Amino acid sequence: MTAHPPTRRIAFLATCGLVLALAMGCGGGPETAYGTLRGSSLNGTGAFAELLRSQGHEVRAARRLTDETAGWSEVIVRFAATPGPPGRDEAGWYARWLTQRPGRSLVYVVRGYDAEPEYWDRVLAQLSGEDQPERRAEAELRRGRALRWANRLPPAAEKPADPGAWFSLLPAVEPPATCKALGGPWAQGVDAQAAAIPLRQAIRDEPGRTTALLTGDGKVLAAEWRVEGGGDVLVLASAAFLLNLPMATPARRPLAEQVADWIAAEPSRVAFVEGLDPLGPPRGPRTLLELVEDLPTFRWIAVHLGLFAVVAGLARAVRLGRARREPPPGAGRPAAHAEALGELLAQSRGGPAAAREILGAYRRWRSGDETTERSS
Repeated sequence: MTAHPPTRRIAFLATCGLVLALAMGCGGGPETAYGTLRGSSLNGTGAFAELLRSQGHEVRAARRLTDETAGWSEVIVRFAATPGPPGRDEAGWYARWLTQRPGRSLVYVVRGYDAEPEYWDRVLAQLSGEDQPERRAEAELRRGRALRWANRLPPAAEKPADPGAWFSLLPAVEPPATCKALGGPWAQGVDAQAAAIPLRQAIRDEPGRTTALLTGDGKVLAAEWRVEGGGDVLVLASAAFLLNLPMATPARRPLAEQVADWIAAEPSRVAFVEGLDPLGPPRGPRTLLELVEDLPTFRWIAVHLGLFAVVAGLARAVRLGRARREPPPGAGRPAAHAEALGELLAQSRGGPAAAREILGAYRRWRSGDETTERSS
């Protein structure tokens, strides 16, 4: 396997969200949105995207399969929101895209895993039954609900892609079984017991057309094939080692690195396709948060704008403490005292003449003339 110097950094990023979520305990529960590049969801794809970025790839999120997505991307990673193979129309779009330009590749991740049950397992492992019985009971209740995640999945495509050109799945196992043994080229150096890969639906093996890269208990978890006249396709039975919480498990991280190595040897433009229906009607414009997440250049602009906004807010903030009296007009100008005295003298009964007389008497007093007169 190719060495990955930034593996510790990826592990740190993948673990941060888990640590913060566990520290919160049971209150409110974790974020569990599936397949989203943004946020700190247990089922998010941010850690895997960061792994690709560390290898030099440029990663963006796309919610629709458009001409813009087709022209920009060299690799498409589709975290499907539904179980089973893609719909016929979606598969046709991928086939056309793969054959329009050489060197393109597609990673299709079937919806067959949810990280929330494992999250509650970790919460329960940290709680003491004697000291926190109420929190343990709540965590067990939430874990029981999370185990029924498959019942809440969206329905599979009504018109699935041709299995002869794409793939098909074996019947689902309920509840998902944990693979006791891993096989295939990707399993070298992976501790199957520590990885504990859950499996709900395996890929149907088609020797001669597809190549199995990873198996669990003899069932195919990852397979690849080449589209005639086009690029390569990698299908994963689930995202059990690609989402944020699984990538926080050291034993599963090498499998995520295998997927990253498969994508491309050279830095490429990678589009993460999200959402329930990528061929559906367009949604509204991207929000500011989405732009910050998708465009690194805009991210730095947003950071600077945010700092300026904080400084401006502090400058206009309300000053706390005892209010000070407004200084009287001209208090800092010495000449203002004489001017004020002149205005008061001008208002005396004698008018300006009396004011001049008073000032003259003041000058004589200051010069000593008045004292001389009195003594004589």
